Amino acid sequence: QHYLIMPEQPDFRYELDDNKRICAIARVDRNDAHRLVEECMLAANRAAAQWLGDSPALYNSHPGLREDRYDSVNKVIASELPALAGTDITSLEGYQALIKAAETTDSTLPLQSIFARMLRPGELSTSPKPHFGLGLERYSTFTSPLRKYSDLLVQRCIRAKLQGEQPALPDDETIAALQEQLRHSRQASRQLEQWLQYQYLAGQDKDAVYQGRIAHMNGGGFTVELNDTGISGFVEARSIPEKLSFDADTLRLFNAEKNYQLEQAVNVKVAEIDPFQRRLIFTLLEPEQAPMETETEKAQGES
Repeated sequence: QHYLIMPEQPDFRYELDDNKRICAIARVDRNDAHRLVEECMLAANRAAAQWLGDSPALYNSHPGLREDRYDSVNKVIASELPALAGTDITSLEGYQALIKAAETTDSTLPLQSIFARMLRPGELSTSPKPHFGLGLERYSTFTSPLRKYSDLLVQRCIRAKLQGEQPALPDDETIAALQEQLRHSRQASRQLEQWLQYQYLAGQDKDAVYQGRIAHMNGGGFTVELNDTGISGFVEARSIPEKLSFDADTLRLFNAEKNYQLEQAVNVKVAEIDPFQRRLIFTLLEPEQAPMETETEKAQGES
C-alpha cells in the first residue's frame, strides 16, 4: 500500500554430482513464509536507515530511471497512462505514481517490466538518498553482516551512534572501488553459473522443447528464460523468417503479422550451445509446433 513491490521471480536450486556439475535443477517458487521473512527484513532495514537519520553511515540508494530513457518513458505514459501526463518521473513521488499506475492499468503492454529495463543500478553512499526501486526516502541494509561487508559497516555505525562516537567509514573513492569490485564479482559468478547451466543443458535431449518467457529484448533479438530451470538463451531476430522492426520505447519486435513482447510465453528448442564460450542460441517454435499442454499442466498453471 505504501511502497513498491517488484514482480516476484522464482529461485532455482541446483543439485550437483560428485564432480560438482549440475545434475538436476529444481524450481522454487516463493510462498507466504518467504514473503514474510523478506518483508520483515525490508522493514528492519528501512527502520535502521530512518533511525540513523543523517548520521554518518553506509546507505543503499537507487537513482531511478536512466536519463537516456526519459523520452521513452514519457512516450509510454502518453499512450498507456495519459492520466500521468506531465508527471515528474525524476522525483521519487512521480516514480511511485508511475509504478503504482503500471500495476493497476489494463494496458496490453507489460509496463512494469518495460520500466524495470530502463532503471539505473543501485549505489552505496555515506549519506541517505532515495531508493526509487523500493519507493523509500532512505534505505540501508544491516541484516546480513556475515555475508555482506557493507552490512557489517552499518552495524558498526549503529553501535557508534549508540555510544556517541564517530564511525570509521570508507571515503568516496574507496566506496567506488568497492562497488566496482562487487560488480566484477557478480559478473564472474554469473559467468560460472552460466557455464555450469549450459553444460547441464548440453546433456539433455537435443530435441526437447522448452517453455519460457521473453526476459530481455533488443534490436537483434530477445533473451528467453526457461520456466523450469531459469536458464537463459538468445533467439536471433534473423532466425525468424519475416523481417521484424524494433520499438525501443515499448521494447518489442514486431511486423504486420507478429509481435514479440517482454514477458510473452514462448516455446523454444536448442539450436546451438557452447558451454565454454557461454553461448546458447534457441530456435523459436511457432504455436502449431509447440507441444500441447496436458490437463495436468493446465491445472497446475490455473492453480
